[in-house]
Amino acid sequence: MDAQSIKAVTYLSKQPILHMDMLQLIARGTTQIIAVSDEGVLLFDTMSQAYFVTANSEPYSLRHIKSIQQIKQNMTSFLIQ
Repeated sequence: MDAQSIKAVTYLSKQPILHMDMLQLIARGTTQIIAVSDEGVLLFDTMSQAYFVTANSEPYSLRHIKSIQQIKQNMTSFLIQ
């Protein structure tokens, strides 16, 4: 497990029932950790193509929801070209 995964698991394990889904994705090895800090975690599950975000502050979650929107916009632009 790399340092980013360990940091994500450490954060998520503080409330394991709440974050059971995200912890399982990391354990399964089908996730990309897009962002992790002491404020929260943003994951992308490659199998379901779904994003998962958890945060202890609204600004952190809103910032990462906006980044998801930007990623999707960039992918759409790329696919159209």
